[in-house]
Amino acid sequence: MGFLSSVFTAKRKRLIRGLSLLVPLVIFYFLFRNIARDWHELRHYAIDADYRLVFLSFVGFTLSNVYVIWVWTRILKKFSVSFDFATVFSIWTVSTLGKYIPGKGWQFLSIMLLGEKVGISLEVAGTTSILAQILMIVSGVIIAFPIALKYLNAVAFWAIVAAMLLILYPPILNRILLFIARKSGRKAVRVDISPPGVIAFAVLYALSWFLYGISFSLLVKSVGIGGSIVDLYLVRVYISSYLIGLFALFVPGGLGVREGIMAVLLSQTMDGNLASFLSVIARIVVTLSELSLTLIGFYILRRKKLLESLKK
Repeated sequence: MGFLSSVFTAKRKRLIRGLSLLVPLVIFYFLFRNIARDWHELRHYAIDADYRLVFLSFVGFTLSNVYVIWVWTRILKKFSVSFDFATVFSIWTVSTLGKYIPGKGWQFLSIMLLGEKVGISLEVAGTTSILAQILMIVSGVIIAFPIALKYLNAVAFWAIVAAMLLILYPPILNRILLFIARKSGRKAVRVDISPPGVIAFAVLYALSWFLYGISFSLLVKSVGIGGSIVDLYLVRVYISSYLIGLFALFVPGGLGVREGIMAVLLSQTMDGNLASFLSVIARIVVTLSELSLTLIGFYILRRKKLLESLKK
């Protein structure tokens, strides 16, 4: 029995290691296939773009993603967790692949598993990543919500804005985190941050939305539309399409949903054909930005020998 058990254990380990390699490869395959499909779709639009501005947009989205990771490092420090930026960067970027798997929990699970390998407890990794997501959603809703004024009366509008602000109150925030932790079968770590501290983090995430919005504005300018590089309507269009795609629970990475919402909102101010073109090229640029950072993250994990540790 001991011999059979050891054989079974060895085969099980080989299977897990094989899957640890197969899953990322499958995700990369589908992502690159989607990029190729979107690129082919662009050829159907008789629209010329200034690809220098498209490249600057790519750089902008990439730097914006790095900035979001930096904000997470500041949250981790509030929980007495301090690592070099490269380690935190690799955990976040590699875990980004999880959002391209159906369901919305895979990215957080990846962060927890990778974080545990470098000494961050599952509870802290999970709590801080979810806290970061909540703060980003709340700040995004507050910025983008005026775009919904035409669909809501003033009472409903201000009620939702007030609800978003209440979420930033630490006792309420802790209750939300506790509820999420219980639903996922994990313990939540209490957020011991003062109200001004929570608001400060929300402001930092609000800044990240403006950075993303500027990057998106550069894309719009690449087709000869737009004046100011900080176009508040375009910032709100990007945030709205991103958040609605985020809440499309069973759509990996919001694929298709974000483009559809973006095209609809852009068509309010420009030709529908051009709006569709911009939504497709935005998906390509954003995906390539995330993939480039993920590849760097994998390289860092390999250099730090964390990839082998995760396989085991």
